[in-house]
Amino acid sequence: MESKTPTRKPSGKRIKARVAIACTTCRGQHLRCDAAIPICSRCHSLNKPCIYTDLRETRRRRTGVQNSILASKTNEITDMVESMAQAGQPNPTPNGPSLTPNQSSTPSSPQSISAASNSALHPTVFADNDVLISRPIDGFYKFFFPSHPFILPRVNLKQQFESNPNFSGQLFLMITFIGSLYIHDPQSSEYKTQAEESFDLALSPNGFTVQALLLLSLTLEWTGENERAAAVLERAKKMGLEIGMQHRDFASRHGRGETVLEESWRRTWWELFVVDAMFAGIRHLPTFTLWGIDNDVDIPCEEELYIAGRIPFPQTMREYDDRGLNDESFSSFAYLIDATRILGTTLAAGDIANESPYSLVKNAEANLMSWNLYLPQTKRDPVQRDGTIDEIMFKAHMVMNTTSTHLHRPRSMLHYTAMELLCSKYAPPLPGEIWTTETQHGDRHTHKAIAAAKNFVDLLTASSSPLTHSPFVMCMGSLAMATLLSAYEHFLTGSELIHARDRVRVFLGILKAFMTIWPQARRWSDEIKLMARVVLERHDASGQLDISTLQAMTNIEGASHIGEIFEDAEVLDIGKN
Repeated sequence: MESKTPTRKPSGKRIKARVAIACTTCRGQHLRCDAAIPICSRCHSLNKPCIYTDLRETRRRRTGVQNSILASKTNEITDMVESMAQAGQPNPTPNGPSLTPNQSSTPSSPQSISAASNSALHPTVFADNDVLISRPIDGFYKFFFPSHPFILPRVNLKQQFESNPNFSGQLFLMITFIGSLYIHDPQSSEYKTQAEESFDLALSPNGFTVQALLLLSLTLEWTGENERAAAVLERAKKMGLEIGMQHRDFASRHGRGETVLEESWRRTWWELFVVDAMFAGIRHLPTFTLWGIDNDVDIPCEEELYIAGRIPFPQTMREYDDRGLNDESFSSFAYLIDATRILGTTLAAGDIANESPYSLVKNAEANLMSWNLYLPQTKRDPVQRDGTIDEIMFKAHMVMNTTSTHLHRPRSMLHYTAMELLCSKYAPPLPGEIWTTETQHGDRHTHKAIAAAKNFVDLLTASSSPLTHSPFVMCMGSLAMATLLSAYEHFLTGSELIHARDRVRVFLGILKAFMTIWPQARRWSDEIKLMARVVLERHDASGQLDISTLQAMTNIEGASHIGEIFEDAEVLDIGKN
């Protein structure tokens, strides 16, 4: 093992050699480091973790410890892939890889990423001058990372890969797969198979594995494998809670003295929180698991500070909740977290198990108003001064408009189309047990539902490059479209009807952009096209729904699944003589 030792003059006096690098602990405290390997003298005496992340030193000459870690990762991923190939493992079954919760208690060693070549997969990520292998990583950070920035920034991810023995190979595989989709890499199917099969291995219960599971659940959701997506998310939540990510001190205990890594753990917890709420909203559940979990995790900072590695002292949600009493400013992530909490209140307001749904409705309305009243001017528009989009603030506005639509649409006078009722993916009508006289303020709810849906579509015009938006825009935008189309059909006239086609066209353009990446986009697009044609073009003379026209429209290109929906439904007798 190589180490740096003091040099001696013939006189016997010791002269310390000039040290080119310092460990992160010494560097963070601006103290002299003797750079001893594997642990410097200061860290040894203070019993602190000693980590070297000097990139110049890494490129010139890796230490024996680093070489050992990298060699171990390389050998393990190679063995894993070769054993898969020799065994002739088939693609994952519809039930997917085994995702039983008890697997999370079995640790495993980390593996590195790999790339396909000649039916074999060789670990070559971050290989110097290898542009082809880095392209999927480029795609991930260019398109996906801006709206889901809980993974480490690229430079820091590289450092953890090289120095952290707990790093998850599954995480690298998921990053590569997602990035390959955005750049239309012809090997994306191989990346997908390899990534999913890697979760059949024993997983180490740590934050990196939670991140990998979270990415897997998102990709499954947007490819239409919703049951598997929910199962994987449950596993991610279970592991996150088991290792204590809901506690503030998790970041410091597992941050290895690196503020960027600590920030990533905070972001991972809150991303879990947000995704859990999104899944619950899409499935019309009365609540989401993490909404009821006590946590004291600090608020993530602004994204540009995270990427630059300039992490400020974190703020707390208690400070955010007292924002009316002080003049403090908060990050975009704080407003996204609060928007998600309001979504939780809104979901509960539609639950028949609650004894006072009306009070929950009023509470949700008050929270919606408070969020907007205390929103700083700089956060009201997600377009920043340099013309770029603050994707986290964009997502916060998206959640707020969707929450408002979800709250007001079922209580409004807007009718439900057959497509909405059959697909069960939009804001459902209220159960009779909740629809009481005190909740019947139809005019007020109608106007608020329409306004929220319009605001959502207007939000989509903020950027000419929609692919950096969270793919959750597909589902949330469909809810807004369904609400607008109902309004166009029954309430709006004149110029509003003229603008209807433009608004529909904007959202369909967003879905078209996502179609080549996420299969679920085509399904949403087919359904919105069907509803739009019925509302805007295909009514009979009395203004009622023309069933024969609807029957013909189930034959539109790529919409075979819509015909199946109607064929199985008893509420409409379509396609039968």
